[in-house]
Amino acid sequence: MNNKKIKILLLQPPMHELSICFGILEPYALEVLSTAIQNDGELRKIVEVKILDLRIDPLKILINLLQSENINIVGITGITIDQPKIIEIATLIKILSPKSLVVVGGHHATMLPKDYFIPDIDLIVRGPGHKVIIEIIKRKITNDDDYSGIKGIIYNTGQLKFTECHGWSDNINEAPPISINKTINKRYRWISGHHINVVVTAQGCSGRCSFCACWPAMGGKYISKTPIEVFKEIVSTKEKGIFFGDDNTFQDVNRMKEVAKLIKKSNIKKRFYGYCRTDTIVKHPELFETWKKIGLMYLTVGFEDISDKGLESLNKNSSTTINENANTILQKLGIINGAHLLINPNFTYDDFENLKNYIQKLGIVEPVFPILTPLPGTSLWKKYKKQVELTPRQFFDFAHPIIKTELNINEFYKLLFEQVKATYSKKRWLISKSKSFMNKLSGANKYPLEQTTSANLFSVLFANFIVQKKYSKEKILSFQKGMDRIKI
Repeated sequence: MNNKKIKILLLQPPMHELSICFGILEPYALEVLSTAIQNDGELRKIVEVKILDLRIDPLKILINLLQSENINIVGITGITIDQPKIIEIATLIKILSPKSLVVVGGHHATMLPKDYFIPDIDLIVRGPGHKVIIEIIKRKITNDDDYSGIKGIIYNTGQLKFTECHGWSDNINEAPPISINKTINKRYRWISGHHINVVVTAQGCSGRCSFCACWPAMGGKYISKTPIEVFKEIVSTKEKGIFFGDDNTFQDVNRMKEVAKLIKKSNIKKRFYGYCRTDTIVKHPELFETWKKIGLMYLTVGFEDISDKGLESLNKNSSTTINENANTILQKLGIINGAHLLINPNFTYDDFENLKNYIQKLGIVEPVFPILTPLPGTSLWKKYKKQVELTPRQFFDFAHPIIKTELNINEFYKLLFEQVKATYSKKRWLISKSKSFMNKLSGANKYPLEQTTSANLFSVLFANFIVQKKYSKEKILSFQKGMDRIKI
């Protein structure tokens, strides 16, 4: 085997037909794995790596590869909604290429590995895989089937018995390599329709929100890249838009100040999108003023709830006052506030109405409405485990109420649709644009509540798209049937 190329295929599974997803981003995790392999001097000359994204690439490409080439290792990654398709793909691989070593990793494998205890999966990787994949390849080269010494590995010992090498969080002690081999495809785009590249500057978060799976998946640690590493990765991007796919991009304020300096000095012209906590915005408004000047367009901001009691129940460690102050700062700067406002399955008619009024009061033009979902590994999962552990994983997409709803499911969706339509209406869009125009004429923020400089017509039409295309009656009914089967 040493005289031949070791062929590795890295796979992003196809989207499940019943999962709801708005926008497809490049397979960044696979790019990082590919980069890690290429960075290894010993492996670079003898390993051939291919990335296949089955969200956009036809399945026949995978079938042809498995039938025509001797693929030594197939690595598959995915989040919770990908689990059913990963199982299907793993089975297909073993049918067409039984000697291929099938390795599954990603967030869901880290948090709920037992979901992958099937005969067709050989190895499960917990935690970041950029180090572990190197050890797996080296053993494959030497025909060493003993994986017991690799922390973070769960290996199949046959007869549905899997053995874990404990200590996966010990592997989290340095940032993953920068991804300099960007997968370019015009179907990778942000929900606004903009073509973008992904850049990850850090992993993990200091927050301990009960619904968030980011910090448990990093073993509670926060690992960041240096400013120069972040800058190099930004320079390597081809698209005008860059999405910071971090758990908490701006947690290290001084680091992001240095990144901003490097960008400004180089005179790079990019549009930036990312996530942020409201308390960071309130404590450091000058940081976001700096980033606005170099291209920060949009922030997904963790508002989560409209009451202090609700925020406390989510262990958000924030307040409605902080949220509202953050909104004011972003409005003045002209940065779109994509406020995350969780739709709790226990919502009543009054809760939906209060949320609608709150958004109008604050003039949040482009909020996001994920349904509160108990993802594996979170405190919320532990609380609702008995109710949700048998729920088909494709429904963990923040668009289906995994927790039993207070209202009838049809009434719940009806009110959710009305909420989205009321927010993304032509009237609100026209108001925001007219007030933005008046602000420019007056030279001051005379009209702060509905003021934004960057609401776009796509967002206005977004609700209609959701109702007609994504949240179809057929999908709602299929979800109801699935829930009835497991009797939540």
